[in-house]
Amino acid sequence: MALTVEQYTKLSASEKKQAMKGIEENMKQIMSTLDAQFDRYINHEIPNKIMTLNQLSQTIPTLFTASQDINVNIVVESSTTQTLSKQQSSSSSSTVHKNTKNSKSKSKNSKLSPPRKRRKFNDQGVISAQNSSANEDSECATIGTEVWYRKSRRTASEIARLETNVSMNESMHNISNMITKEVIEIIHIVTAMKMSISLKIPSIQPGDNFGVEIQEEIVDDLGRSENGALDAIDQIAGYYQIRSKAISKILKWPYVEDYKDALQSFDLSHLATLKSMVIDLRNSYIILHDTITKNMDKLKRPRDERAKFYMY
Repeated sequence: MALTVEQYTKLSASEKKQAMKGIEENMKQIMSTLDAQFDRYINHEIPNKIMTLNQLSQTIPTLFTASQDINVNIVVESSTTQTLSKQQSSSSSSTVHKNTKNSKSKSKNSKLSPPRKRRKFNDQGVISAQNSSANEDSECATIGTEVWYRKSRRTASEIARLETNVSMNESMHNISNMITKEVIEIIHIVTAMKMSISLKIPSIQPGDNFGVEIQEEIVDDLGRSENGALDAIDQIAGYYQIRSKAISKILKWPYVEDYKDALQSFDLSHLATLKSMVIDLRNSYIILHDTITKNMDKLKRPRDERAKFYMY
């Protein structure tokens, strides 16, 4: 049963001793499980990971297939609709310009406080203002104006282009999922090994700290491998964001072929990044396995017990 700090302070002296013994036993069990995991990782899992990642780095180019061409939905507008839309836009802009002038003149005469920010309405709107004169009663005055839009209304062709269904590159998605799984596994392995070594670091004493320095150096190597794996996850997530922006450019400008070529080139460059990522994971496993196996005695026994009898 887990005890809180308040419950522990309320215990008697004998009960506190029993509680501390239980905590020490739990710590011994945790250390034994971590040691068993450490040995299993070094003897079995890491060598298997080295072989699988080496094979995956060689098969990644064969798993990739190029993305299909994006067929943008293009709606050709008639000349009459185009001229009408132009006339409407020009008339609306002129009316808005006139209404703004009239509203300014009316606001000066009637001392109406105009709105500080322009607002966007759905269909039709009116701008209300309050009479600020102290002599008159407070009344809400309304000025009929045209609807002001931040951006021009989308045409039917623009809406059709933006509603184009674009499928993802399934091969790239599958490769990214495989590498993400490997990255998560190396984070799990490295974290457990780092904790196992950290719990074996002895107390600070003068002299005979060579084994302790080896332990700290290997813990730092494990931490660097963990940080590299976390950076790899961020790179994989950023690929989808950049690719979606490139697709939006193609939908907005379907006749610009450079955007389509840029998307294909971006897929190929990310494929090379994924392959180098797998090679880096394999190399991290190799370096960690080599360093740990060469210094296994110092990791498990950082200080020689006989050295304290021959210090003087």
